[in-house]
Amino acid sequence: MEDFWNRSVDGIICASHTYAAHGGKIISLLERFSNKVVINEPAVRGSISFVSQDQERGLEILTEHLIERGCRSPYLITPGVTDLGHYARIRSFKKTLRKHGFSQPDKYSLESPFTDSLKTEKGCGQLIDLLLSLNADGVIVSWNFIAIRLITLLKKRGIRVPEDIRVVSHRHTPYGEIIAPAVTGLNYHFEEIGRRTASMLLEFMQMPAKRIRPVEEIFITPELYRGESS
Repeated sequence: MEDFWNRSVDGIICASHTYAAHGGKIISLLERFSNKVVINEPAVRGSISFVSQDQERGLEILTEHLIERGCRSPYLITPGVTDLGHYARIRSFKKTLRKHGFSQPDKYSLESPFTDSLKTEKGCGQLIDLLLSLNADGVIVSWNFIAIRLITLLKKRGIRVPEDIRVVSHRHTPYGEIIAPAVTGLNYHFEEIGRRTASMLLEFMQMPAKRIRPVEEIFITPELYRGESS
């Protein structure tokens, strides 16, 4: 930041500030700059403008989709709370289950002990064993590549997707459409987030230097891509 200041940088966009271990430290480094916008909701709102994916709404959409499709034992698999966004997802998942009459929503949110190895066949196999032991009929995973590997291994075991278990991804990408069944997931409109962030920063940069910048908070609602995996 000191280097930016010395170079007379007059506009900053920061995207990497939500790691739980950092807390609000990164945001505090930006205080001396007038023109600043962050991508994603900061740890403490009200002091800095941001454009963010609405992760709470996203998990509500995914969870309600599974319930509407008949799931009565849906599980959210997270890699533990390493990012502030994980808090939002877990909170929204449990809140949505309560709204739909689940009396013990906490038990459906799992911090996977296999997170570091879910990219591997062994890790996903262990996750499948866990889900089967819990009689899960639906699962939300973080990424399409995990969903794809999960679906592939489930099929090898003779477990049908979506008939026996519904698999959805927190984040949809086009490669989730190359598998059969195609993966259901959320499109978070990252291009729109980037455009809105850049526009907000340019607006601030065109203001008089001594004018106090407003604090603007924008959430972009994700859209559900309906694949055949759910």
